Amino acid sequence: VEGFGDNDRRKWRRILEHQTQEGDWEDCLVLLCKLLTLHHKRSPWLLLDEYDRPIHEAYIRSKQQGEDIGRAGSYFDEMASFMSIFLGEALKGNDFLFRSVITGILRVAKEDIFSSVNNLGVYGVLDDRFARRFGFTQAEVDELLRERDLIHRSELVRAWYDGYCFGQEQPARVYNPWSVISYVGTPANIPQEYWVNSGGVDILQSLGHKKTEQSWRTIEVLLSGGTVRQDVSDNMPLRDLGSFSEVFYSLLLTSGYVTASDLSRGVMGKTATLRIPNEEVCTAFRRLAKSWLRDTPSNELLAALREGRPEEFARRLDVFARASLSYFDIQPSEPEWVYHMLLLGILSHVVDEYRVRS
Repeated sequence: VEGFGDNDRRKWRRILEHQTQEGDWEDCLVLLCKLLTLHHKRSPWLLLDEYDRPIHEAYIRSKQQGEDIGRAGSYFDEMASFMSIFLGEALKGNDFLFRSVITGILRVAKEDIFSSVNNLGVYGVLDDRFARRFGFTQAEVDELLRERDLIHRSELVRAWYDGYCFGQEQPARVYNPWSVISYVGTPANIPQEYWVNSGGVDILQSLGHKKTEQSWRTIEVLLSGGTVRQDVSDNMPLRDLGSFSEVFYSLLLTSGYVTASDLSRGVMGKTATLRIPNEEVCTAFRRLAKSWLRDTPSNELLAALREGRPEEFARRLDVFARASLSYFDIQPSEPEWVYHMLLLGILSHVVDEYRVRS
């Protein structure tokens, strides 16, 4: 191809032969844009969906390995550095690019990824300009249901997939488009968790280290159909997730696990009323609560009992009792009765393996 130099040719050959160096991948998008421009005689559009998925995956992996994500050399730090160069090379100073559209869950702060990129137009769930484009409106869903003779199930579809509210000045209420399309394609009396199953609950599970008393109360309120009033921001570094509660709630908001209304100016940006949008997302929160409940002191207590470690069992029972029992639970006349019922309750978790009798 005319204009394709020897250096570009060697780099492209290494990519084709799977013998790449790290630098080859960092600017491979520029190389691809150049090839397309030379071949078609016009600069291409660059469309990147879920650009931040590798960053989220790196965050989860670093947390699982017990790494300090703020430390230089951590898996998260290496991924953030790579993506900064990878996107920076493609979006700034690329003479072979016409325009680009990038989508993602969380707007990673400018100083983390887009420090070298200028003239970005950013539109999030709290902005009005494209609020109606984040999902299907009621009229669009009704049209789809009529085409498939499913209009009689509109209330069911609304309960499961509606409820998202985008924008601030003129908020738009929309449906989850992926779930609606999936349901129309394979209709059932019992709707499926199409969107939740496609993305899993990895993001929610990655927040396991946030199991504080406050986060438990938040989950309880949301699961009961209530709302919480919290600060949210669309421009917070993911590396601060463990430090600031507004990043925690912002991630829930921008990833679609909660929706916002009644926005006002807050301490760190905006304050919003948050709620679970629909039944599909509610199932994800139920899974989160269930997984958190599995990782409880009572499980460690049972493990010590099953494995024949009486000293460990006694120590954990002491910790569990001190953390759970009230002073008023223990009657001076019959203190053993309280512990008897406590142990009977703990042993109820092993009724599938043992006969438990008082």
